Amino acid sequence: KGYKKVGYIHAFMGELLCVYEGDYFGFIDRNTGKEVIPCKYFGSTTFHEGLACVSSGDGEQGYGFMNPKGEMVIPMQFKQGGITVFMSNGWCRAGLNGKTVLIDKTGKTVFKTNKGNIQGMSNGWIRVFAGKNRTEWGYLTTDEEWKIQPIYDDLEPIRADGTLAAQKNGLWGIID
Repeated sequence: KGYKKVGYIHAFMGELLCVYEGDYFGFIDRNTGKEVIPCKYFGSTTFHEGLACVSSGDGEQGYGFMNPKGEMVIPMQFKQGGITVFMSNGWCRAGLNGKTVLIDKTGKTVFKTNKGNIQGMSNGWIRVFAGKNRTEWGYLTTDEEWKIQPIYDDLEPIRADGTLAAQKNGLWGIID
């Protein structure tokens, strides 16, 4: 069977390969070419931590998470601003009821805050922006305490050495 487009092939992606028919994708077994998941989704074209964030063709149901067998493990109920993946701690960013929250692999909300818009996690801290137009970046603990005050124009994820790039007043620097 011919496909409009084929996804990237990387060893870490496992046995499934993303393929497109029209504007929608599905997955084939990359060894046999057999269709495993039909081309009726959009969203994440890879599985991370065993799940892919997908939406059906009409997008009205929102986004949910499927396993490599094509089974919806977490129902399509979330609004997303982009492709979302589960982090190594088993949490994932998701839009729910007009707020950005962190969910676990069952779809249960495990963290929400009124202190800013959640953008992800890094080294156990939650990266948020608190101001309008994606300004006032900082990091919260899971107890909602500011670990890094929201005074930056932008903050990168924390690096392995505990430092991160921060922007303030148009200048970039490194903080710890």
